[in-house]
Amino acid sequence: MIGGEILIWLHLCAMAAYVGAQFGVIYMLIPAAETAPNEAARRKALIAGFKFYNPFTIAVLGIIVITGAMRLTDLKASMKFDYFARIGGPLELKLALAFLLIFIQTYITFGLAFRIGRQEEVAAHGDGDAFTVEQLNSMLRRIRAMVVDNLPGMQKLASQHGWVLQLCHFHLLLKLQAQRRGMRYTLRGGSVREEIHRLIRSALGLPAGDRLTKILERLRRLSRGDCGTQRVQTTVREFLKGLQFYRSYLAHPHLGLPHTTNSVESMGRLLRKMFRSSRSGSNPKSVLLWATAFLRMRLHLKCNGHQIN
Repeated sequence: MIGGEILIWLHLCAMAAYVGAQFGVIYMLIPAAETAPNEAARRKALIAGFKFYNPFTIAVLGIIVITGAMRLTDLKASMKFDYFARIGGPLELKLALAFLLIFIQTYITFGLAFRIGRQEEVAAHGDGDAFTVEQLNSMLRRIRAMVVDNLPGMQKLASQHGWVLQLCHFHLLLKLQAQRRGMRYTLRGGSVREEIHRLIRSALGLPAGDRLTKILERLRRLSRGDCGTQRVQTTVREFLKGLQFYRSYLAHPHLGLPHTTNSVESMGRLLRKMFRSSRSGSNPKSVLLWATAFLRMRLHLKCNGHQIN
């Protein structure tokens, strides 16, 4: 009992520390940087604050994840077979929010804050110029589209920046499958679930027309009735709500959008492997040149069996 209480307090303290760090950045660090007399002083103030902010936020997020997982293990042991029935729904929501928070914080820490500080160090050694505000904004302006999973906030993010949003087909269909002993099988227990899987696969690729209209109407009827588990029913409703974003690759063929995030994840893995085994990532300009050359060597890319530009 004492160990469980310690985990709860550690979890709460870590959450409070994380929220406090965000308030510190918003209401202390950023206002202090805005009062700097010039751009160099502003960058220096931001970098000084981020040197504490980056490792601190990643550390407390790690504590939140570890203590939460340990506490869930205790609950699973005490509830046994009633575990998923009693807390399955809230747990899914909590895990989704936790992973979204981790993704956002990782992007802020390594994609923005760390990159600004790294470029300043490169400029100090004479290997390149420091980032300006215009350069930082240009990173966002060059983005035309984003291919992501259907996570909360992605539609709003794409709308704010005017990006085309393509949602991942692979992870949508994966939700309609169950995992057993490390392998994935289609959901058992009735022809309705199999029909939903078949209808969604068809709706992802069919052109607009009578056949697509009939399939969507059938899915709407199934989502209002008994279509298996509540999880499957929720997945169908989410698909119908975000249908246009699953079919963005059809509405914008000139962008050559992949249907899934698999090709992006695979290319990122190859780039990381190249940077680890050579000095090609010694500075941002070198990273850009090597990554551009590496990507151009891949004249043909396949995403989940489909050829993309």
